[in-house]
Amino acid sequence: MPPTPSGEPSTPGRPRPWALRDYAVLADGERGAVVGPHGEIVWLCVPRWDSDPVFSSLVGGAGTFTVGPEDPWHVWGGSYEDGSLIHVGRWVTGDTVIECREALAAPAAADRVVLLRRIRAVRGTARVRVLLEGRDGFGSVPMTGARRHGDTWTARAGRHLLRLDGAPGAAGSCTMVRRTGVRSWRSSQRSASMKPRSALLAPQ
Repeated sequence: MPPTPSGEPSTPGRPRPWALRDYAVLADGERGAVVGPHGEIVWLCVPRWDSDPVFSSLVGGAGTFTVGPEDPWHVWGGSYEDGSLIHVGRWVTGDTVIECREALAAPAAADRVVLLRRIRAVRGTARVRVLLEGRDGFGSVPMTGARRHGDTWTARAGRHLLRLDGAPGAAGSCTMVRRTGVRSWRSSQRSASMKPRSALLAPQ
């Protein structure tokens, strides 16, 4: 298993912990998501703030939705767009600059979460990885039944239905959807972007 730049081993679905100042928060009035510096969603409760999480690696659980650079050796940063909870993450590798614009869609619905994430190659050729592993019950209930329908993936995480759009060429098993090096984009292309989107539907 390859080490992270800190020397610690990286574990799929369980990102390493960071200082609190390195995380960002996305919110839509019904719930909030916590985003790590490598593009990993480490905490998200659905359908409400006080529900069980489907991504809980922030507290040692399992499950993540990661969209970030393929190269583990990079410098990261980020900021919010003025007057909003739209977060723009930024990664600089040896020869590329990559941005991810992300937010929970609003207006919010009490029974549905829509997490929007858009990757853009600012400079050079950007290669990113996507990993979706939802788990209910603080990581105790694994994702099951991952199926592909064209460029859309659906799966279940306990009581919840997950849907992933906008990651063409992804591969998966019954418990995980993964795509490493999803695409290469050059910053000179005006359409150099990808829009992986995960929608989680709460039980009726």
